Amino acid sequence: QGEFTLDVTKSMTNNYWPEGTEFAFKVTDNGTEVAGSPVTLNKDNVSTSFTFNYAKEGDHKYEVTELDKAGNEVSASTSNGDGITYADLQTIDASFVDNGNGVLDAKVNGEVRTADTMVFENSYDAQGEFTLTGAMSINGAIGEGQYAVTITRTDVTPNVTKEVAVGTDGKWSFPTEDGFTKFTLEDVRNNAKPVY
Repeated sequence: QGEFTLDVTKSMTNNYWPEGTEFAFKVTDNGTEVAGSPVTLNKDNVSTSFTFNYAKEGDHKYEVTELDKAGNEVSASTSNGDGITYADLQTIDASFVDNGNGVLDAKVNGEVRTADTMVFENSYDAQGEFTLTGAMSINGAIGEGQYAVTITRTDVTPNVTKEVAVGTDGKWSFPTEDGFTKFTLEDVRNNAKPVY
């Protein structure tokens, strides 16, 4: 007889878990999904274990895949709009060998082990945007492309400056980029006086 336990856990960068986080681990043994798989977990319960018992020698490939909240298989290249960067499938190859004492030892990378651990490292990047808007108060008509404002992002080094054209109605708008937290504004072209 032989026994091998596979512990599987998920971690999140900076230990920040989005509200309502749910996920699952799907486990296969030589391509066949094992009993009890998939296991659904959440941010308050991020680990699970699978124990395998064998009565004869043999080689086994254990593959573990993450599933998202909807039950879809995910990997590091998955982009499903939830802001989470997932981890790729992980694999462990174990060989069960009779040690001569009536026990099957599990060997992983040539070492006898009774258990092994997989850690799925995830990260979360909140997504969102807001739009800066403003208008210029100018005497007379405004020509197409005659006026503009510059918006400088000051929370990064070096600062990033973008020029935004003022429309013929005197208005301008700028959808901010992810992470845009501090900025300065100034008018350009013809030294116009903007009203914000």
